[in-house]
Amino acid sequence: MLRAQNASDKQKTFSACSDIPRFDERNYIEQVIDKTGVLAHFTYPALENLFETAEKITWHQDEPVGSTSIYAQWDVFKLAKINGVKVMLDGQGADEQLAGYTNFLGYHLYDLFKTLQWKHCLREITATKKLYAHINPIALALNVALPECVRQPFRRLAGKPSVKPHWLDMHTLGAEEHDPFRSEKGKGSNTLGRNAYLQLMKTNLPMLLRFEDRDSMAHSVESRTPFLDFRLVEYVQALPSEFKLSQGVTKRVLRESMREILPESVRLRIDKLAFATPEELWVREHQPQKFRQAVRAAIECSRGIIKPSAEEFVEGIISGKRGFSFTVWRLVNFGMWMKTFQALAPK
Repeated sequence: MLRAQNASDKQKTFSACSDIPRFDERNYIEQVIDKTGVLAHFTYPALENLFETAEKITWHQDEPVGSTSIYAQWDVFKLAKINGVKVMLDGQGADEQLAGYTNFLGYHLYDLFKTLQWKHCLREITATKKLYAHINPIALALNVALPECVRQPFRRLAGKPSVKPHWLDMHTLGAEEHDPFRSEKGKGSNTLGRNAYLQLMKTNLPMLLRFEDRDSMAHSVESRTPFLDFRLVEYVQALPSEFKLSQGVTKRVLRESMREILPESVRLRIDKLAFATPEELWVREHQPQKFRQAVRAAIECSRGIIKPSAEEFVEGIISGKRGFSFTVWRLVNFGMWMKTFQALAPK
């Protein structure tokens, strides 16, 4: 766009990276740089600055956040400010509209099954297994199909977060026992299109936009989201589901439109990192004692909302006896929020 307007400056990009390959996307970023000739800038969110920065982030966010990805996003906007950039373009909204998340695979398969397209469903299961070795497509479909009274106990048995964790005092918190990401379901269908609409309008995207707005405004940077142009949103909402997801491939129509524009390895990529940090390694290997102490502090600050049994839960994650969960940071950040705003537990 800048070249078309005969601008002399190169377009600038800002990316959060990591020195740990499993959490780093520089290989893909550098391919795009080579293809487009943009002027790239990189930031490396570090554990050494996490807790100090998190206190600032908590104040600006005005609520606890779900993971340290918000810290990575914070550093991206900080880098933009340092480089004198006042307005940035961001890709928020594409995944919600175009079935970009893996949970959409479950909705897609369930749609096919309940409409008796069983041969098509089997083909999609086979295609999904080939693309995603780590994903059980049938389990994803069951997660959509099962009622909450069955789904939540299964999640607890599998060691996954549930709406009523044993370490949280729901009465003291004053919270209702339901999954906010599924509370809008049951209004006629569990279709892929319905889920895309809910993620766009009710659940996922509003949350992400709020996080981004607080992080960007803290650095006096205006963040624009072209995928949320109302004309594009209306057009995408009207597209048939197979334009969004088929043969296990997400965002199909967008991928097709990017032929010869993006490098093929980027255009056809199926894994997602988003604003990833090495949070798992930070918790389990780099400074587990720091996180243990922060969880204890959170329990003390929570005024009874977080039960002492949270320590045992976190210890299971640190030791590897439990699967990794962002719950560790959620506990820590909840304590920070309580302390920052001197919040009182409801009576």
